[in-house]
Amino acid sequence: QQKMAKGLFRGRVFEKDRLLQKYHTIAIDGYKTYTFDYPHCEQCLVQKQENVATWMHYKLGAKLVTPTGFCLPVAHQWVENEENYDKQDCEIKAFYRLARKIRKMYPRLPICLLLDGLFAIQPVFDLLDELGMQCIIVFKEGRMPEAFKWVMKMKKDFAQDNVIVQREEKEIDVRHERTHEERMLRSNPKNEKRKFIKETTYTWMNGVEHWDGERTFNVMTCREVEDGEVNCNYVWLVSDGLNLSEDNVVQLAERGRCRWTIENQGINTQKNGGYHLEHLYSRDKVSMKIWCAILDIAHTINQLIEKGSLIVKANFGSIRSIARIMFEHFRYFTFKKPPQRKRIQIRLAWDTS
Repeated sequence: QQKMAKGLFRGRVFEKDRLLQKYHTIAIDGYKTYTFDYPHCEQCLVQKQENVATWMHYKLGAKLVTPTGFCLPVAHQWVENEENYDKQDCEIKAFYRLARKIRKMYPRLPICLLLDGLFAIQPVFDLLDELGMQCIIVFKEGRMPEAFKWVMKMKKDFAQDNVIVQREEKEIDVRHERTHEERMLRSNPKNEKRKFIKETTYTWMNGVEHWDGERTFNVMTCREVEDGEVNCNYVWLVSDGLNLSEDNVVQLAERGRCRWTIENQGINTQKNGGYHLEHLYSRDKVSMKIWCAILDIAHTINQLIEKGSLIVKANFGSIRSIARIMFEHFRYFTFKKPPQRKRIQIRLAWDTS
């Protein structure tokens, strides 16, 4: 898995999808892989609700997300307990290990992390500054309620001019059900057209100082209204290195919304899209992790075939045909191990003649 990701980065496959023509955007999120109603192993996490205990294996995944819909696994970290632990492992602790692992794997790669509101805490900001990573983090009132109210109040009072409004109008068809008379006459229903209006508002503010004077926040928001109904209303914290401004606020907000790709095209596809992530292929704790790694590799190959140019789909007709042909190859063809080259020995000696 790591070799595949390194090969894609080294081959500059996603060069056009870089944020601000520089940063690769990696979304991080946690999800359950296997659950049990009994203690499976000593590394299981335990969750209790209404006197009912559930033992589970939990994984924190880092995936490269792009506006074109790619969600490719880059690295992962298991959230698991150690022997004789006093407190269970959690996503925050696993994130510290995962972030250092990613930086060790890609020491020079410009990275911008897309994170959930769970990670909007000062130790995470300090770690990302230490590792030289940028971030776009969802800012929710539930995580830091006092700071959220203070920051939004300051932005409302002093950033009224930092607003960009994009308005889109187009005509769409309004289809009506056929009346009884139209069904009897077998005539088409009378379709009408109406205006569809989508309005997106972006706001931003740099250097919002916390009341304690020790922290500052860069905040941007995106509010989208379709036909009078609010479709989304997001608030993000942006790191200083991204230089939030009028020129890039739209691009940063659109990339911040790409964080949902890891939940939809990533986790949801692996659970409900035929990969059966939560199916217990093996009860051995090591084999379970190997199965998860194989699943990530298969998901990567499938996306490169479906969305990329790894295989020309026109030659096969559809993705399903490609899968059927590959399956037939595994059934009827024998894969032989390539012969090893003969070892040779080279001796260097002084010519004294």
